[in-house]
Amino acid sequence: MIELASSRELTFLFLQLVTRRELTLSTSAEFDWRPLDGSLNQPPATHENIAQTQLLGRFEIEFSLSKRRVDRVGSIDTSQYSINEAHLEEIAFQPRRLSIRMESGQFLSSDDMMWEILSAPKFQYRLIFEPSPYPPRHAWKEPHRVADVMEFWEWKTFVSHLSA
Repeated sequence: MIELASSRELTFLFLQLVTRRELTLSTSAEFDWRPLDGSLNQPPATHENIAQTQLLGRFEIEFSLSKRRVDRVGSIDTSQYSINEAHLEEIAFQPRRLSIRMESGQFLSSDDMMWEILSAPKFQYRLIFEPSPYPPRHAWKEPHRVADVMEFWEWKTFVSHLSA
């Protein structure tokens, strides 16, 4: 799981995408992905090291959100929630091309950055997606409700591995 300090979740190990914030759960679906253009086999083009941040890799994937429900999100049983297809248009489940940067360093979670909580715990790894792995605004059935407030499509940065 990536970004444990926040309510944003992206789980590559188990291939799950969860859209939640505090008491709101909109999506809890598995996803499929595959590398494009052999980019996973290539070393980083450069060894960028900007302000103690090291680029570990850059690659592109084909990403498809599925309709397969994730049964549990932490201690939450999702069977009682109206999620996934209830909130998303069919276009949200179509394959999309995403670019990903993997970095190591000392990173704050996205929420801590937004609120400028500089004393918050730091994380060792960061993934930056372009565009966001979450469905874009036009893929939500009623974006004027929760989606516009949370702007899930802007969630592009995820951190993991709490620093010692």
